[in-house]
This record gives sequence, structure tokens and C-alpha cells, in this order.
Amino acid sequence: MTRECMDIELSLFTPREEYFATHDKDGVSYAMKKLSETEQIKRKVDNLHLLEGITITNSFQMPKVDAYNGTTDFEMVSYNNRNRVTTSIKAIHFFMNDYQFIAPAWENVEKTTYSLVEEDPIVFAPDFSIYVDVPMPVNTTNIYRSRLVAAYWQKCGLRVIPTASWGNVDSFKYCFDGLPEYSVIAVCGIGHDYCRGANKLWHMAMHEMEKQISPSKIIVYGGKKPDDTQFNAEIVHFEDYITTHFRKYENNRTQPDIGTRGRTICLNGRKLPVKERAGVFRKNALQGAVGV
Repeated sequence: MTRECMDIELSLFTPREEYFATHDKDGVSYAMKKLSETEQIKRKVDNLHLLEGITITNSFQMPKVDAYNGTTDFEMVSYNNRNRVTTSIKAIHFFMNDYQFIAPAWENVEKTTYSLVEEDPIVFAPDFSIYVDVPMPVNTTNIYRSRLVAAYWQKCGLRVIPTASWGNVDSFKYCFDGLPEYSVIAVCGIGHDYCRGANKLWHMAMHEMEKQISPSKIIVYGGKKPDDTQFNAEIVHFEDYITTHFRKYENNRTQPDIGTRGRTICLNGRKLPVKERAGVFRKNALQGAVGV
């Protein structure tokens, strides 16, 4: 069979059908299994084999994620709690501590992919943490991971909602790279209104995101519902799990907003030790900002 005929034949199938036809139940492609064990190990370092067929940006070499403009009328559920929800339309998110999902969403992502494609839910791109006070390569690595997994899942036929996250002001030049324009974009809002500095940075990042990629709609998970009039895109707010299931008080600013991230103060869902609090925002996060 010629290459041209193969392309025509494969185009008759949906990406999901093609995925099942070319992968085993562990999510490993049959083409990969034909290689020697040594060659498989080489290709799987840092999941480099997942890059096949995925477009890369010119600026920071991030995998490109396609736009999502489907329904946002669903129930959000964390990956760890996905089996507790039986609603007909659910969206699986990763707005939680990295240690809770790095194994399924990175280290064993192929096996996770098979189970997700089998279930066929809407999924959010993994939200690997971006920090305000670490060397840039730490943050760019986590952004790369998020983009690669999201793009790979889309290639496998999953409906993926891109997620955006950021560190300090300096991160704005790379943290939105690889995200699609005119798409539904999800962000974490947990802790953004904890202090003046955090709130200022969060709103600066949201406006910068609108400037760079013009999202059609922004899903905000957790935290206080933002003022819709401040943004061009429609804001869809979902309460986080802790607020929905455990908290009986509202907007109690005397309590740290722990959300789904444990005993931490969070900036856009990024973990910060409680003892650092607003000092971190003033010293690191708002580099270049004024009026803080």
C-alpha cells in the first residue's frame, strides 16, 4: 500500500478510532513495540516520542495546543475524584498539587491516555505549577509539559480545554506560548484575592492573556468570582472542591484560601509557603509593577 493510500485510509477514521487501532491497552503504540527495548527506552526519555506529529512554536519551542470552543455546561471534577461523578457531561481537571497527578499525567501518561480516550470525557490540560521565585527553566519545563500532554491528548481524539498559568511579571513573555487564540481557556483563581499584591498580579496576567491570545471564554476555577466587566471575554466561574463541599462561610479573608492545594497560600493556584505571604508578591511577583 502506498503512503498516499494509507493517508486516505486513515482519514476515514476519527482520531479516537485511529488511536484505538494503533495502541494497546497500556497506551503504547504498536509501532513503538516493534522497536528494540533499548530504542524504546531512548525514545521515552522525557516523553520525547509523544512529540511525533505535533507542531512546535517558533518562539519558545512549545507544543501548539488546538482551540477548544465546545460546551462549558459541565461538572468539573478533579482527576482523582473522576469516578465519583456520574453526570452525563463532566470535565476532568488537574487544579491540585502536582504530586497528586504527575504520575498519571506525565510519568505514566500513555496508560492514562488510553483510559481517558476509552471514557471520552472533556479534559483540562494538566496544570503543572508555575512559581514566582524560581529560575525560568523550572517554569518553562512545566509549561512545556502541560502543552505537550494537551497536544498529545488532542491528537488522540480527546476534547481538551487549554489551561494558562503564570509566575511573576517576567513570565508573561513565555507563559502563554503554545496556547491557541480565540479559544476557551481555563485558569486557576484560588488565592488570587488573598492580598493586594496577589490580586494585582492575577488581574495583570489575565489582561495580558487577553492581549496575547484573545480567549473566547475564560473558565476560572476557584477563588472569588471575578468582575466580568473587567475583561473582554466571558467569564465562567466554578467553585473549587473545598468551597463546594466543606466551607460554610463566604469571603472570610481571615482564613488562608487553601483550595485544593493544601496548607499554602496560592497565586493563580501556584504553591507558596504561608510564611512568605504578601512579602513574596511585593518582592518577586510584581517585579516591574507599580503602585503596590
